[in-house]
Amino acid sequence: MRFAFLSLLAVLFSAVVLADDSTPATRPATQPSTDARPAAPVDRDAVLRALQQKEEEEEAADDEPEDADETDKSAPVIKPISPERIKAKSGRIIRANVNPQLLKWIDVDADGKPELVIPSWDGKILILKDVAGKPDQVDLEGLGQGGMVMDLTTAPNGKSFRWFLAIRETSSGFFTSSAKSQVALFDRTGERLWQFEMRTPKNYSIEMHVAAGDVDGDGACEYFAGVNVQKMRSTGNSSWTVTDQKAYLLVFNEQGKQIASRNVGNSLQSIQVVESPKPGEPGRVLVLGYDRIATFTFEPAKPPATQPGGP
Repeated sequence: MRFAFLSLLAVLFSAVVLADDSTPATRPATQPSTDARPAAPVDRDAVLRALQQKEEEEEAADDEPEDADETDKSAPVIKPISPERIKAKSGRIIRANVNPQLLKWIDVDADGKPELVIPSWDGKILILKDVAGKPDQVDLEGLGQGGMVMDLTTAPNGKSFRWFLAIRETSSGFFTSSAKSQVALFDRTGERLWQFEMRTPKNYSIEMHVAAGDVDGDGACEYFAGVNVQKMRSTGNSSWTVTDQKAYLLVFNEQGKQIASRNVGNSLQSIQVVESPKPGEPGRVLVLGYDRIATFTFEPAKPPATQPGGP
């Protein structure tokens, strides 16, 4: 680029010199030249060297760092305050491909102390009883690469517990017909007990949240799934916008059968079960959105009506 620029300057300079040399020949004969001294020869190489040196000096000036006084005053500057009090803890570094947004504290061993529970991106659950020790690992049956845990909770099962998860599996893009969303129940060792699957239509996205607990007071655990269904429209450059959105609450029994569902607005961000402190009384389901908290109950199943003439 620089060679082409200098070559262009040389051509232009040559054209100017030639034009100047031809000027006396175009003057009228009646007007003698007023310049009695011969024109000094022009050193073209010296001119090109001077131009090249000037260009290099300008490039060097652009590469120099800015002075401290000329830096962006809006950039935040954090000054160290007692840095010696913040010490790096030497020891084990846990290498794990986890989703930190789903970090939860759950008492998985019923000792009254919660453990740190983190799902991974490759179908595992890590349980840290001691943050300085080696984590326990639960392999979830049938869930591997391509399966993403969107939410998880635990459900009581006698003296033990079960894992209740919202899972999204996709093999070729996020908003494609191959994407599957499901809720699934696993025992504490990771064996899959049942699942309920919802296939995502093309250009739709499904986001799910889960909760579990005895809400109707019958002594059995109910499983709740909060589902956001969104229609996505491409705006180009791999970006999307939401054109339609609905939220639903689904209820499942312990065998995985869907026993109730209803619309709960346009969107939800979380669901929570609040069991009644009094046995036999119904609890509540909280549906939390960005701008509201809605409360729902789940009524016990009504006994079948007696047929006329029956016993």
